Amino acid sequence: MRNWDEAEEKGNSNCSIEEDFREATRVCASLGIQLLEANFVPRYWDDVFTKFLDKLKMGATPNPDLDCNKYIKFSAFLDFAASRGFDKVATGHYARIAQRSVLGHQPTTVMLQGVDNDKDQTYFLASIDPGVFSKVLFPLGTLTKAEVRSIAESEGLPPASRKSSTGICFIGKRVFDDFISDYIDTIPGRFVDIDTGKTIGPCSNILGYTYGQRSKMAGLSNKTYVVGKDIDNRILYVGRGRNHPALYTTKALIGEVHWLSEPHKREFEETGSLSCQSKARYRQKQAECVLKTRSLLDPVPKGSKYWSLEGYHTWVNVLEFKMPAFAITPEQFVVLYDNDICIASASIVSPCEIMFEL
Repeated sequence: MRNWDEAEEKGNSNCSIEEDFREATRVCASLGIQLLEANFVPRYWDDVFTKFLDKLKMGATPNPDLDCNKYIKFSAFLDFAASRGFDKVATGHYARIAQRSVLGHQPTTVMLQGVDNDKDQTYFLASIDPGVFSKVLFPLGTLTKAEVRSIAESEGLPPASRKSSTGICFIGKRVFDDFISDYIDTIPGRFVDIDTGKTIGPCSNILGYTYGQRSKMAGLSNKTYVVGKDIDNRILYVGRGRNHPALYTTKALIGEVHWLSEPHKREFEETGSLSCQSKARYRQKQAECVLKTRSLLDPVPKGSKYWSLEGYHTWVNVLEFKMPAFAITPEQFVVLYDNDICIASASIVSPCEIMFEL
């Protein structure tokens, strides 16, 4: 599957896609099977990368991997496979598809976390259409990473010892700011201490920072972390120390919920509330929370005044956390769980009721 054309990048010598193709060729030769290549570069640009850039320009921190799974791997690629007569597609994601009785209903098809807690990838799969569950297989979902490597080694497969990929797929090992500067203009600004309101230094590009990220200012007695962003006034608010109250919030305003579990969807629509667990980033521990619809909230909560981003969409639901949550970041996805069942996802509009503001 080719989603990105590295040859068109400026001065890029990191040909990871070609390396992946060579590895796939070696594996297919070892197994004696045919290798087919699907080119989704134009669709990836339109459905994933352009949206990623638009959200960056707003000052948000988008996650393109969920859109890639939604529009490419579990849509365009499934269509490609069906057009060539294949009934199902197997991928290397650490997740499981199973029948499970949920909320007292008859057994239904759900997506479960992989048994390897450290490699579980349901966070990245929470945007896909549940209608594709019958068309996909996740053979690694019942295995640990160590077991997968052991099987690959015993079968003599070439990439058995290859390192796992990390980070945004089209950026790879490159420095984010260097890569993204080829596509959008930088916005210089200033760092402002949230406690004093005073400017404490210049910032070369406020778009390159996200909530909870350590600032790159030298000469300060305490480490500072980004706790807010004002695009119009070109301000990055920072707080001193990783335990600063501006890094923690009791609620999150979120957009429309994308449901993976029909019983949970019906429960929420009937009652306007659903107790569950959430993850606001990959490998984060699940946090107890309650999902509530906006129409039942009185008074209606407001987003933090320290997050002022351009062109923001309206929120329709709120997550209330049992314990204050760290760095709930605009335009990241929050994924909802019922223990090991991945039940839904939604984009974050804004943190709400930040501990610093209470």
